[in-house]
Amino acid sequence: MNTLKWGIIGTGGIAEDFAAGFQDTAITCHGVSSRSLEKAEAFREAFGLNAAYGDYQELLQDEAIDIVYIATPHHTHAQIAADALQAGKHTVVEKPIVTQVDDLAQLKQLAEAQGVYLFEAMTIHYRPVYQTIRELIDQKELGALKMIQVNFGSFKPKDAGYFFQKDLAGGALLDIGVYALNFVMEFLSTPPTEMKTLGYINEQFGVDESAGIVLKNDQNELATITMTFHAKLPKRGVIAFEGGYFEIDNYPRADHVTFTTPEGKTKHYQAGQSSQALQEEMIAITNLIASGTPQPHLTKTTHVIKLMDAIRQEWNLTYPFDNHTLDTPNREKA
Repeated sequence: MNTLKWGIIGTGGIAEDFAAGFQDTAITCHGVSSRSLEKAEAFREAFGLNAAYGDYQELLQDEAIDIVYIATPHHTHAQIAADALQAGKHTVVEKPIVTQVDDLAQLKQLAEAQGVYLFEAMTIHYRPVYQTIRELIDQKELGALKMIQVNFGSFKPKDAGYFFQKDLAGGALLDIGVYALNFVMEFLSTPPTEMKTLGYINEQFGVDESAGIVLKNDQNELATITMTFHAKLPKRGVIAFEGGYFEIDNYPRADHVTFTTPEGKTKHYQAGQSSQALQEEMIAITNLIASGTPQPHLTKTTHVIKLMDAIRQEWNLTYPFDNHTLDTPNREKA
């Protein structure tokens, strides 16, 4: 039986969803931390955990915890992850793993130095249905990949939460665009070398609300991304080859895909369960760590963060903390 135990830093909505997922697995979540001990205690009681901490450093000092899941506001991810890695914990960071690629370079260096794992909690990396698609692609019967199309639209209130708060790394790109870019990177043959974007920066809040992004790589594979933070769009991805296209609904947590041939014939594939996406993610991560398997996703994660940096630069979109310095032993460029 797997003896690796998790701890959660943060008590917000995604932390609640993640904690609930442990109840349907054989994996143990030992404790939770919050800036408010009262909130941590309430969270501990709600999800049947063993420990609550009023400071995340206390959680990091608990030797009962092997893996840390960080579910705090975006702009805090990098420093908390650095502290977790320096404490010798395997570290799983809610998306986006960081807000700029230089931070990711330092975290990767720390993970390697400490001999521990670093992951972004990106459900796309662990969907069984994407393994099905990759197996079909690997059969080399579909011809060249020509186009990827992916949408994400979510109606977020402008007066609640972090969504439009510049000092909390608000905006569509870091919150939902990260899913679309990860979907693209999952299936492009090589990373993009050309990019065109058009973004709307909300004048009142100073963060991106809507955008269109076009990417192209050296194989002439194109990807188009549309996203908005103030209108609902279907979470739909399309991967188009010469020999047909895959269509995936609810792609961040997909469990089925439809393949359509140029003649219009369709075939359906099912793998995994959307309702268990977080469980499948935590099981996959736990098994990777327990088996000592090399981390297979960090290179793609790095490409996505680099792209988001480049997109923000094109939009002249900055955050107050962009030039911060992490409290780490060394600094290195990605």
